[in-house]
Amino acid sequence: MCGSLAHADPAAELPVVAMALEAELLAKSVRGTRTIAAADFFRSFLTTALADDELLTEVRFPALSPRTGWGFVEFARRRGDFALAERMLVVSTASAVPARSSWTDGRSGPA
Repeated sequence: MCGSLAHADPAAELPVVAMALEAELLAKSVRGTRTIAAADFFRSFLTTALADDELLTEVRFPALSPRTGWGFVEFARRRGDFALAERMLVVSTASAVPARSSWTDGRSGPA
């Protein structure tokens, strides 16, 4: 999982999931460990916030609160191909009004 996230391929599913669920990513080097929010980790296509001497070693996904739903969709030309487009939506409600929502696009980041 860490290798896929560190690769930061815009056609991969895991970066979209990490962004939508507000994951924390742990990077280690000889200097120590640092925690990076998914929103700050992915800089551009195939580019992350990892320094040259860092290795991504852990990913933490927060538990979803009660009354939380999600959906994920992707489009590819053929089944099994890399996605041309993908999106994930996470919505939490405390009442009839959404308390939190996250709409993440695999090609451009949070929306």
